[in-house]
Amino acid sequence: MSIQLFNSHVKHIHLGIGSKQSYVEENDNDIRGLIRKDGSMLLTFTNSYGKATTLIGKVRFFGPLVLVTGRAFGYDGHEDGRFGATLGWKSAKYIRLAAPHSFNELLTVRLEYAN
Repeated sequence: MSIQLFNSHVKHIHLGIGSKQSYVEENDNDIRGLIRKDGSMLLTFTNSYGKATTLIGKVRFFGPLVLVTGRAFGYDGHEDGRFGATLGWKSAKYIRLAAPHSFNELLTVRLEYAN
């Protein structure tokens, strides 16, 4: 059985010193994706810079815990894909992830899913 992903909510949290503020993207990234039975994942979305992005990766479930690894294609300066890895948890309706976005920013993502 595969899992369909949609309706994301993304928040950037500034962790460093300086004037940069945290902000929320809401649902503007128009995410669509699929996690297959073998754990392979394909997502398409609009990234924080407004560019079309494809993420190809792997998802592993350990009970309610989730490990996601993959490469996102569509970021300037990362022609071979921007690697990312994150931990999260799966609830009855959402998969929630927290990932480093840069050295001073954390990205939190809430993905709605359906089996």
